[in-house]
Amino acid sequence: MKALIYCLPLLLVVCAPRTIYADDEEYTDLCRLFKDNMKISVPGSCNKYIQCQSDGMGEVLSCPNTFDVKGQTCVDTVSSNTLCNNRCEGKSGVWVADPTTCHGFFYCANSVPYWSHCADGLHFDENSQMCIHETSSSCVDVANICHLVPDKTKFRDETNCASYYECSSNKHSRKSCSKTYFDVQTQACVDKAKVACTAHPIPSGLCLVKKKPFVGYKSDQATCRGFFYCKDLGAVEDLEPIWSQCPVGKFFSEDAQGCVNPVNAKCAYNRCEGRGDLMVSSANNNCHNYLICENGFVAEERTCAKDYFFDEMYQACVPDIIYYECCDIKT
Repeated sequence: MKALIYCLPLLLVVCAPRTIYADDEEYTDLCRLFKDNMKISVPGSCNKYIQCQSDGMGEVLSCPNTFDVKGQTCVDTVSSNTLCNNRCEGKSGVWVADPTTCHGFFYCANSVPYWSHCADGLHFDENSQMCIHETSSSCVDVANICHLVPDKTKFRDETNCASYYECSSNKHSRKSCSKTYFDVQTQACVDKAKVACTAHPIPSGLCLVKKKPFVGYKSDQATCRGFFYCKDLGAVEDLEPIWSQCPVGKFFSEDAQGCVNPVNAKCAYNRCEGRGDLMVSSANNNCHNYLICENGFVAEERTCAKDYFFDEMYQACVPDIIYYECCDIKT
């Protein structure tokens, strides 16, 4: 029997002869949003789920009978999830949104979903049954993903490390950490130095100096390697500066307006960032203290005995007076 192909009129969509849902493997990338070992129900399937792994990817697995989203386990019979995440159940002749993307949708034909998607720059709007411009859409990229995971699940906001989403009654709400970043593994707001982040929030007034537009490089105010570039927009402040970071082994210095040796960078954030398992100078106690790094994060801070100073070059405490610009920096 040939698969039916349905096109939504006047929507500028690319219709595809794909029955049921998209290839199961296409959903494994959703694990990038969740903590390790999370199990995500595969849309449209009663028994398949995605087992998230430590690398942010996942593997599609199957239960003998039914996967229970709430209990995160295989069960013998369907409990409350009678639709098995088939959003077309009991529907015909209508379009419904794909629960994992703002661009995708399904045409329902006698409870069977047929997948397609809107053209670039458009989101599917279930209320109007049309593809609309993404600037007019209330949909975010996580879409209806809360249908696929247990209630109260928290997951990443990929646009801002200080924010996260939380599921409640199959819907998500955006929440924010105060002066901290969200750690998906602990499901809590933690010190910025403990989170590997590439989506730093832009501090208010970052590209201003004495209320005048600033052109140049500014610290991201969260890491020792990261910085924003404030573009020259004339008399207008750059509200969307570009984030980047120094190469491994270098720290950013606002004074130098560039990347320098870490001991010459006045930064008290995570001084182990990008430095592997070295021992590095601390920003505390006049260069008498040092940090023990493990995989780029601070494992422990110690003080040299006998009033010795820590020498990064020799990776040891020495009797000679050592002075680095990084010592005793206050943020």
